[in-house]
Amino acid sequence: MSSIPLLLGWLGIMEMFAYGMAATVFIVAVVWAVVPADMKVFVGHQATAFTQELRKEADKGLNRKEADGSVKEADKGVVTR
Repeated sequence: MSSIPLLLGWLGIMEMFAYGMAATVFIVAVVWAVVPADMKVFVGHQATAFTQELRKEADKGLNRKEADGSVKEADKGVVTR
C-alpha cells in the first residue's frame, strides 16, 4: 500500500505528501503488528458491524419504498431494485 506514495516521491511528484503518506502507512503497520490478537479480533467485529449498519442505511436511501413503508406520488418514478 505504501509503494504508490514511495513511487510518487521517487519520481518527484508531490514529494512531501508522498513521503508523509508512506511514513504514515509504515507507522500504522508497526502499531498494528504490536497490537494484541484479541484487540485485532475486536476491531474486526466492530468494523463488520459498522459496515453492516452502513449497508442498511444505504439500502434505505436507495430503495425508498421499503424504507418509508409508503410510496408518495413523486416517488413512483424512482427505480427500485
